[in-house]
Amino acid sequence: MNTLNGTNKLILLVVGFIVALLLVYGFALSNTISLWSECKMLSQKIISLEKAPEEIKDYGRRLDEINVLINKKDEKSKNFHEDFLGMVSLYCSLHNIIIKEYPMSHQVENGKYVVETNIIRFEGEFKNLLQLIYILENSKTKGHITSLMFETIPNHRSGIYKLNLTLYEQNIFDSEAIQTALR
Repeated sequence: MNTLNGTNKLILLVVGFIVALLLVYGFALSNTISLWSECKMLSQKIISLEKAPEEIKDYGRRLDEINVLINKKDEKSKNFHEDFLGMVSLYCSLHNIIIKEYPMSHQVENGKYVVETNIIRFEGEFKNLLQLIYILENSKTKGHITSLMFETIPNHRSGIYKLNLTLYEQNIFDSEAIQTALR
């Protein structure tokens, strides 16, 4: 009764073929396919590494452009505060504006950059103060006006109100460039 008929032989042959395919795949093809996909991935990495020097140059150029935007000030002028105070004091003397206060700047280091904030207080007429703000915003100096505050302060003896302007001006410096310049 161990005789197999044609249908059973066919089923046994198909099952044997499937088992043989699984064994061949398990021993040879799976390793070949995984090695082929790894080779393809490594080839793509090699192609991207060949482009790396060009990308590094592009990033260097973009960094230089950003540094130029950050450091708009003329490189001949090393002392921003003297230039700024000279320009402001000349305008103030011509237009009856009093520089009430120009304290030391506040510097905060934020990673690679140093943010310097100057708080300057003026007293004068509204029109002259607005002209001063316009000149400072459109000047070629490095600083940027970040905030303004107008306030009227009464003089109790005379009963006259004085208009004060508090101007917040900020500069952004590359801290590495500053340390290199100091050496």
